[in-house]
Amino acid sequence: MALFTRSLGLTGCPTRRWVPMFVRCRPPKDGWYKANVDGRVSSAPGCMYVGAIFYNSRGFFAGAFCTRIGWGYPMEAELVTTLHSIIYAHAQGWFFLWVESDSSLAIDTVLKKILLVP
Repeated sequence: MALFTRSLGLTGCPTRRWVPMFVRCRPPKDGWYKANVDGRVSSAPGCMYVGAIFYNSRGFFAGAFCTRIGWGYPMEAELVTTLHSIIYAHAQGWFFLWVESDSSLAIDTVLKKILLVP
């Protein structure tokens, strides 16, 4: 990590330490499904991996997918994962879907139909 930060011209230590935090997940409302989605890239650009886990309104596992989809950038992986999760849920007949992602930009892009040009 130190070599990476020095290569960017950054020096010193971070001002805040990373502190693990436990979060209690809550199931979605009755009749809804929750998708926890994540996209990953091995390097930028690199091999893209996408996956999602689906839960029903009682908090039980309802389905999942994980696959390698080709080459791209991290933002592409997040967008493709979000879109694949919506398509997967629709194919299962789950029309009320709550999507959780670590990329707010990907969610905003899908919801607002913003076209991003790299």
